[in-house]
Amino acid sequence: MDYIIKDKTFASILVEIMERKNISLGELSRRSGISKGLLSRYKNGQLEPHTDKLPALCRALGVSAAELIGYEDPLTDSGLLDLFHGLSPERRAEAVRYLKYLQTLEVEKT
Repeated sequence: MDYIIKDKTFASILVEIMERKNISLGELSRRSGISKGLLSRYKNGQLEPHTDKLPALCRALGVSAAELIGYEDPLTDSGLLDLFHGLSPERRAEAVRYLKYLQTLEVEKT
């Protein structure tokens, strides 16, 4: 699978995910078992986590390690939307027609 590398810092990605999922620093600490002080340093960009902390952070945030460290799977909803929005209006219309066609094939299979 091809991943897209995001041009963001770990801190900005962490803040973005926490905001998107409405998770406070205290809640993240409780879920991950990582101290609020250490999480605060991650969030403020003073420190990046060692690899042994990533699994706990990923579980607590409900994201993949790839997403947390700055890679995006283009086949996620947000990745597909980004690809779609990067198309010209004409290509978007083609993509919609093709997706509708694929959807009819799925209906026919059932």
